[in-house]
Amino acid sequence: MKKIIVICIFVLLAVPLMAEMILVKRDNTLLRQGPGAWYEIINTLSTGDQVEKLPSEDDDYGQWLKVKSKNSEGYISIISTQDLPPKKDIFSSMASQTTSTRANRHSVSAGVKGFADRFSKTFKGNSSFVETALSYNINPKEYKRFKKATYKGFSLRKNLKKVKLPDQAKEEFFTEAESGLGLAIASVIAEEGLSQDRDLQNYINYVGLQLVEAFDLTEINFKFFLLNMPNPNAYATPGGIIFISQGMLKLCENEADLALVLAHEITHVAYNHGMKEIIKRKNHITADDRFSELDREIPKEDQDAKAIEEELENDAFQIYETLIEGRLDKYEEEADQVGMIIAARAGYNPLGLLSLLDKIEKYSVKSNNQHYRPEIISQRKIWASQFLKKNSFPKNLFSQQERFKQLVR
Repeated sequence: MKKIIVICIFVLLAVPLMAEMILVKRDNTLLRQGPGAWYEIINTLSTGDQVEKLPSEDDDYGQWLKVKSKNSEGYISIISTQDLPPKKDIFSSMASQTTSTRANRHSVSAGVKGFADRFSKTFKGNSSFVETALSYNINPKEYKRFKKATYKGFSLRKNLKKVKLPDQAKEEFFTEAESGLGLAIASVIAEEGLSQDRDLQNYINYVGLQLVEAFDLTEINFKFFLLNMPNPNAYATPGGIIFISQGMLKLCENEADLALVLAHEITHVAYNHGMKEIIKRKNHITADDRFSELDREIPKEDQDAKAIEEELENDAFQIYETLIEGRLDKYEEEADQVGMIIAARAGYNPLGLLSLLDKIEKYSVKSNNQHYRPEIISQRKIWASQFLKKNSFPKNLFSQQERFKQLVR
């Protein structure tokens, strides 16, 4: 009897465990080398593809799955395995480059660059910035070291349980066309002049990426740039290109202040504030038809083609004005409130927002950026004060002042 039991156990142990298979539920799901949007792309997956789930302990936030697809191992966003509502914005049906199943980061970027080049013709921005933004990538190992130093002696997982994510509807994030539009707009902002201090730019990106991870934004490859602008300012464009000015950086007293500025801009992107406003004003656009027409070889004298191109350029320019010149006051309260929550989730003390806003207000410089005009800063102070009175945050959150002072000269 004992022999039979031993044999049965041996047979059971010899039978391999059934692999857990997961279904991909969105097109252009990116398989990356690591658990983060900043890792290099291995290939792309499509709706209906099955992947094998693999064990992993690399993800602090539970946002990524380690999987095997055919002969490749990598990470996909958990969001890509969930049912999401279809996009309904004006760019959702716009023709885009079809990525192959062997796509790398260069071929994926090609579609975004194509749209950026088209829109840039209208805005007349810094054409070289598109390539600069697409080619800039952080070193994942360096970021890991930075993150380890940030949370030394601090329980990130406990903190995440204390500071809950705000309600946020999950949706398909930016198409190649939207990201291209964002890059084109960013190329205009970059005309102010970019800082060439690579170490400082990397530092700002490391801080920003800690916020992005705390926000559960796996689908957007955020990139942060420093402007040689003396006035305090910051900008965000669709697709995750964010700028902060030298003037704003000088007003920050510590890393927590920097995190609050970046978290505000990240929220604008995450909540699609700019795109929502565009949809309301331009929901009649049938961009797919227009770009399909522009892609054909039509003689220059064809008046219909010219009319299509002119209308598209007018639409794009109105979108540009909406995002750059403002008309988004109503989103500022949400961006500050959610920004404070995200900063706190990442471990940063959010209580410094009021003093930072006060310094911006006292600077008293007219801005072409809606949420840094003096009149809206006064209102933002009221909203932030009301929010802080109604909400409490953990007492052990940090400011990282020493590191900030060392790196920001």
